[in-house]
Amino acid sequence: MTIGALVDEYRPAVAEVLARVRQGRSGEPAATALAMAAAAIVGAIDRVDLARACARSPDEVAHGLAELAGHLELDWLTAAVGRLPAGNRWQARARARLAAELSELRQHLLRQVLGGRLPATAAARGVLDEMKVNEPQDLAMLSAGLAEIRRVMGC
Repeated sequence: MTIGALVDEYRPAVAEVLARVRQGRSGEPAATALAMAAAAIVGAIDRVDLARACARSPDEVAHGLAELAGHLELDWLTAAVGRLPAGNRWQARARARLAAELSELRQHLLRQVLGGRLPATAAARGVLDEMKVNEPQDLAMLSAGLAEIRRVMGC
């Protein structure tokens, strides 16, 4: 894709997020508002990418992600991966690889949700719950946990 085509593809989603951010200002500190806006923009870009990968509209993807979130807290796992240290290039590479694997899992599960055939998630929720109570989470735990989730969900 050309840069212009990419800008055209992402523009509506980012513009929608920015409009909501402008409307939602309620006296919060500027740093907090900026962090929330940045996270929302990244989320919008992610939905556009998922829509392209799944050959669906961003709205369908948003609904599918909401349904998936109701079954499995992948956002918690994403945040846990984001909290991993990246003080040297090997830590950064390991964290990036784990984030990529999680993104692949989310895309796979989203396709299943959009197709109306999400596998049973009780065992995967159990893995996530076990990881949550064992703080702090580290690379080994999150890597093994993600592998276990993939195994129990047949991915």
